[in-house]
Amino acid sequence: MKYLLTLLALALPAVVSAQAALGGFMSIVFAMGNIISALVPLMISLAFVVFAWGIIRYVLAKDPEAQKEAKGTIVWGIIAITAIVGVWAIAYFLLGQVGVNQGDVVDIVIPGIQQ
Repeated sequence: MKYLLTLLALALPAVVSAQAALGGFMSIVFAMGNIISALVPLMISLAFVVFAWGIIRYVLAKDPEAQKEAKGTIVWGIIAITAIVGVWAIAYFLLGQVGVNQGDVVDIVIPGIQQ
């Protein structure tokens, strides 16, 4: 909690200083979006590797205990794939409902004082 308050205290001046700092803030938001977009396929790939590793372990297992452990690995791989794809699908569904398509540039107009 202490770290969250410290982070908010440090970030607040950049957010409230209007147009000057907003460009930097928005570039950070877009950079984070790009990183997340790149990580999702990697996470799905990792979950698939865990699933495939479980199948290989199950096929090569000799005793029932090893098969039980391999089944657990398979189940966790399926859970991971389902969770990642589900969250991804919900996010894109919500973005579509609000009218934001992938690759669109959202133009945020902030009211300011005319000089």
